[in-house]
Amino acid sequence: FDNMANMIKTIDDDLKIIEATHKKNLDRNSIIVVVILITFLVATIIILTQIITKSVNSISFSFSNYVNSGFNYDVIHHKKSKIKEFNDIFLSFISMAKEINIFTNFFKEKVHERTLAINQQKNEILLQQLKIENQYKDLLTKNEELNEQKKLLSLKNNDTQQSLRYAKRIQKAILPRSSKFKEYFADSFIFSKAKNVISGDFYLIYKHSAKSGDSTNQELVNFIASDCTGHGVPGAIMSVLGINTINKIIKELKNSDPGNILNLLDKDIHQVLSHGKKAQDIVADGMDIAVFSFNPQTYILEYSIAKFSHFLIRNGEVIPLVIQKATIGYSFFNNNIKSFATSSLQLNPGDCLYLFSDGFSDQFGGPLNKKYKKNNIEALIQKIHTYPMADQKMFFKEEFNNWKKTNKQTDDVLVMGIRF
Repeated sequence: FDNMANMIKTIDDDLKIIEATHKKNLDRNSIIVVVILITFLVATIIILTQIITKSVNSISFSFSNYVNSGFNYDVIHHKKSKIKEFNDIFLSFISMAKEINIFTNFFKEKVHERTLAINQQKNEILLQQLKIENQYKDLLTKNEELNEQKKLLSLKNNDTQQSLRYAKRIQKAILPRSSKFKEYFADSFIFSKAKNVISGDFYLIYKHSAKSGDSTNQELVNFIASDCTGHGVPGAIMSVLGINTINKIIKELKNSDPGNILNLLDKDIHQVLSHGKKAQDIVADGMDIAVFSFNPQTYILEYSIAKFSHFLIRNGEVIPLVIQKATIGYSFFNNNIKSFATSSLQLNPGDCLYLFSDGFSDQFGGPLNKKYKKNNIEALIQKIHTYPMADQKMFFKEEFNNWKKTNKQTDDVLVMGIRF
């Protein structure tokens, strides 16, 4: 047993030595395996990294060239990679580049077409610019000419205006002053407004003696209101012709009968307008006129009215007066049958007579921009006839201006009011 125990101990010791040796060998072999494995892994990583880097660089280089070339598909050169995924990426890139190339070529064509169109438009614009420059030069030349003409027109206009103002002074000198009317009719007014400086409307008044049946002298007052054809210079010339003729009839021929005055006036105006002329050369102008003869002692009013607008108001009621449809002057239809008669009316103190030319009733204005019309004048007279004539004149002026407002004046305006 002792020998066996020693042998067992010796075997145990040998086993321990063998175990230690095996352990030492195992550790050494493990280290060698690990080193080999690490070396293999490092080598594998290096190789893979080189392959990946080469593939990435290839793709990056191709993409960079593609971008720097302005997306030119021809610069792309495909190099097959050992890694499938990189091959797929490169193939996708090439597919994308093909699509971009298609769209790029499409847009290049469109840009080219658009460029050609723009160049054409540019050329057209340049031509237009040249035309505009030439037109501008022409306009400058014409502007200089227009400025010269404007200066000449301004000078001529000044001359014309001075002539018109002087003609107005002459016309004003020919017409009686309103104060002369007040000498014979204390409660009266005259509202006269020319359209163009001088007027074709006129009014006259005369006072003279007339013998009655018992050979005693009686005072008669002839007063006249007239509206000549046209306005401005033509109307004023016609008015001067009418005034001179009436002055001759009343002052020189001593005629105070309204009908006779109109007959003689019509005959004289007709001769002036038609004397020695062919029918096509005759001016068919004349005047609407009302001639009155008032006897302050008897309050008898004799009159003859040739289409002149009027109202006679008595106690708020309109008293109708006889009116002739014919006018004074040349007519293509009734020259041979015209005859102006004298009518007579007994007035009462307080009766009011209103005479007005067409200028007031024909004036456009109001909310609907229509003519004022005669019925509105009648309504206005009915409303204000009890006021003093001086106040009535203000009412007429205000009514006319409020109706006309910013509209141009249509015609010469004449309104007369007399309270007997």
